[in-house]
Formats: sequence, C-alpha cells, structure tokens
Amino acid sequence: MTLGTFLGLVVSLTMILGIATALLIYILAGLRIFFTFCPGGEIVAIVKGKEPKRFIMAHKGFHLNDPDDKEGNFEQDPKFHRWDVMPNNWREKPAEAKGTWDDGWKDTRNWMEKNLGIYWLGVYPFVQVHRYPFQWSEVQQKATPEGEEGKPGLTVKVRDETVYSIFAKVFPYLMELGGAQTFDKLPVKVRYVLNIRCVNPLKALFWVDNWLAKTQTAANENARDYIGETTYEYLTSETRAEKERYKKLKDEPAVKGKKVRRSKSFEQIMLGLNGKMGDKKEGLEDLYGIEIVTVEIQSVDLAGDLDKEASRATTALYVAEQEAHAARARAQGKRDALSMEAEIMQKNPFAARLRELQALENAGANVTIVGHDIGVVPMLPVGTGTASSPGSSHSPPPKP
Repeated sequence: MTLGTFLGLVVSLTMILGIATALLIYILAGLRIFFTFCPGGEIVAIVKGKEPKRFIMAHKGFHLNDPDDKEGNFEQDPKFHRWDVMPNNWREKPAEAKGTWDDGWKDTRNWMEKNLGIYWLGVYPFVQVHRYPFQWSEVQQKATPEGEEGKPGLTVKVRDETVYSIFAKVFPYLMELGGAQTFDKLPVKVRYVLNIRCVNPLKALFWVDNWLAKTQTAANENARDYIGETTYEYLTSETRAEKERYKKLKDEPAVKGKKVRRSKSFEQIMLGLNGKMGDKKEGLEDLYGIEIVTVEIQSVDLAGDLDKEASRATTALYVAEQEAHAARARAQGKRDALSMEAEIMQKNPFAARLRELQALENAGANVTIVGHDIGVVPMLPVGTGTASSPGSSHSPPPKP
C-alpha cells in the first residue's frame, strides 16, 4: 500500500467516523440522552435526580440569569432573581470585552450549541431533561365551511401531553369560566385567552405544582368579580368603540342603575395579577414565575336554557323588525299615492268629480246622479248592464 493510498484511507475513515459521530449525537439529542435540543423560544430544565441542576434557553434577545456563570458576565441586579429571563440589552459592552456580543450581551455558547442547537446534558441516566404531564386548552384556526366564509374559523383543542420545556415566548392559553352572573342577573359562560410567557423556569416548574391551574383559578376569580359588576350588554359589545360609547351613556335614564366597571378594563384587571393576587403581597411573577402579557375575550354566551331562549328571542326580534319594515314601506307607498292624487286634484277641476264617479262605480251602488251638463244618469250595480244616456238610440235587448 502506497503512502498516498494510506493517507486517503485515513481521511476517508476520519470523515466517515465524523459523520457517524454527528449522526449519533443528533439521534441521542432527539432521544434526550447525553444531549438535547432546545427549540426556539423555549426553556429546557436539566435535573440531577429530581433536583433542578440548570436551565437551557434559546430565545433571541434574552438570556437566563445563571447564578453559576463562570465567565463573569453578570452584574447582579437586585430586581433580577436567579434564573430570571433577562433582556440582552441590560448593560453595554465593556471596552475590554472579547467575544461575540448581541444586543449588549456576550454569547458564551459553544459551536455546537450556536450552530446545531444541540446542548450537552451530562451522564445519562443521572442527568436528564425534566419531563412532566401538562394539560391545556388552545384556540386553533380551522377550515371555514363553504358558505360561511364570514364566520371566524376558530376551534378549541384540549391537549394533555408529557412536555419537556416551558415557553419563554408568549403563548396563548384558553380559559373558560362558567356559572358567572352579570350585574343584570344573567348567567353567562365566558371564554378568554391569556397570552402568557415564563419569566423564571425555576419558580414555574419546581416551586409550584401546576402553575397553569393555579393561574386559571386566580384569573377566574378576577373574571367573576368583573362580570358581576358589568352588564351583559356591555360584555357583548364587539368593538372598543361600542364600549367607549356605552361608558358615556351612564347619565341616560335607560342606563342609570346599571353598574358598569369604568376604572379598569378586563385586560387591566388580569394584568394586575402579575404584581399582586388577592390578599397576597406577591403576584404571578414572584410566586409562579410567569407573566400575563395580553388578554382577549373570545366569547360571552348565556348559560343553560337562556342560550336557546335568547336564540328564539333574536329570531322573533328579526321577524318583528322585518314586519315593521314592510309596514313602514306600505305606509310610505300609500302616503306617496295620496300626495300625488291630492296634487292632481288641486290642478284639475274635474278630478274631484271623476274621483266620486270612480268610487261609486267601484262600490257598485244603484244610485242616480244628477249633475250639471250630464243630466240624469242611473248608476246600476256592477254586472247588471250599462245605463243608457238621454236620447240614446240604443235600448236593452227585449226579453225572450
């Protein structure tokens, strides 16, 4: 074997070994053994036994406040806790700093982490990715049936899965509150969406059992109080402009006595849970490590049989409105006809006499009319024959 052949064989074997190693690492990362992937916008918890060891996050523009940072990149700030999700631009790049900086933060990830998104875990099975059962509801887009293109194509999907991460990016969670009662004593079922993100994975995954269930309980308590002080009409207003208009009607007789919350909106009340929940001094951020970013009410429906009754009432109201519209149209037509007739009679002196003759003819009356220039004209009932005028040469045919 020549030297060139030997070197070629070594290079080929090295390449094959490298490709095989990379493929093996990729497969192990998918199985979360020794290595793991971290999807964009998510946080993965690494546990040793059952205790949290560290966290991995891939979320552009943010980093984790790692208390075990060995690079000296952190200037500890009292407002940040360990493992808080922090914005990258929290400080400027020092003049003597080396390495790659992005939005004011040094990127200390290695080549495999930055380019392949694969992270080293530790020796399996002693060090693993934290997995946990999680159930949530979400609103998804669905295909709109033909002929119903104007209706929103949304559907609710309940998911119950074992998950390996938590969202650092904003994710919509659907909440449902049933049995709430409005200020005007109407039972309603309300669906609303909380757009939530994790701000501290240590608190969310290890300091509380099922952060989402506890968040929903706190949110529903606030929602129930809000609904109890708000009328059904206000809750079902479809646009912000309608809500603003309704707020200005507070002094009108039809609205007096109807309490409508005006100090805070539904969203503002929900966002208040971030800093304080009920009688507690802390809120969602300090207790559960999550933050509500925005809130959207999806639907407000009458509960139980009232929903069917409201549907029937809506149909009856539509029919009544259509009948009223038809009656108004008929009245308008009669009024226009009378107005036109009055105008003609005013301009034509014979119009009034012609109108009288038409009326008698339509009535079929057996009446004799005596008038100027027409002599005596008998008006026979309709269907009995035609009256002959004076001097007429025509006479009724003789009876057989």
